[in-house]
This record gives sequence, C-alpha cells and structure tokens, in this order.
Amino acid sequence: MSKITFRLLLLLLLISIALSAFITLPEQQDREMSNFYQHRWIITSDPDTDQDVNSIAKYLAEFDVIFFGELHTHSGVHLAQMQLLEVMAQLNPEITLSMEQFERDTQSYVDDYLDG
Repeated sequence: MSKITFRLLLLLLLISIALSAFITLPEQQDREMSNFYQHRWIITSDPDTDQDVNSIAKYLAEFDVIFFGELHTHSGVHLAQMQLLEVMAQLNPEITLSMEQFERDTQSYVDDYLDG
C-alpha cells in the first residue's frame, strides 16, 4: 500500500471517529422544523447545548481525518457538509476533501482492493 493511500485511509478513519460525537437529528429537536434545510449541530454527550458550524469546525480542526455520514439523497445534509467544509477551509486552506461513493453491497470489493 502506498504512503499516500495509507495516509488517506488513516484520514478517513479519523474523520469518522471524530464525527461519531456529532449528529444532526431534526426528529429529536424540541422545536418544530420549518424547512427541509434546517438542522442543528449537537455534541451527543451534551445534546441540549446548541453548537454552531464555527464551533464544530474549530473542534474538528484538531483531527487529521473527519468522516461525515449522510443520506445520499438529502440535499439539506449536503448543504450542512458544504457549510462545514467552507468554515474548515477558512481555518486551514490546505484541507483536502475526499469523497467515497460506494454502496454497501460493494464493500467486499473495496476491502479486497485495500488488502492488495
């Protein structure tokens, strides 16, 4: 495995671990959702404290890799991803964006490729 591939995989792993502490769940909010794009940044260990995208980006800036899980067909999630990436790029212009587009049923092929 090349050094670049290893670093990319490590980056993706660390991103997923970092974001496991964050979630946007409109159905768990106390307030009524007024539109398709409305979301709320929270830290799962303190879900009653609202976070803004700037505080989340500053927290995540300490990590080498960030995973952002999504519903592929929900443009509101894509908007949140874009907003986070914009703030993180302001904090670190050297940031790299990597996107995977594999379906779950093809995971074994990805695993086989990564295993050589």
